Amino acid sequence: MSKEEAKKYAMNIVKSIPEVLEKGAKGTDHLGRVFVDYGNKRVGLNNEWKNEKLENHWVISSYELYDTEKQALRSTPQAITKEKTFNSLNSVEPNHTTKN
Repeated sequence: MSKEEAKKYAMNIVKSIPEVLEKGAKGTDHLGRVFVDYGNKRVGLNNEWKNEKLENHWVISSYELYDTEKQALRSTPQAITKEKTFNSLNSVEPNHTTKN
């Protein structure tokens, strides 16, 4: 995926957030995080960041959900490692967003 395609894809996900929140079904995961699912999209809402409660702020995440069986058939080790700049699982750089 090119940089321009990735940007367009990300913006489409962002633009879908209002529809997901309006039409979706609310749920809570095993860690107590709230999410809303609609179609193949999920919006996650959390009022904590790095184990600290956020006052009047929310962290919002949005992404597509994939059928894991179909995804497993499409994924190969070559596909996973080919685009290391897009796949954090293959990052050789330290993750500056986590504590050591």
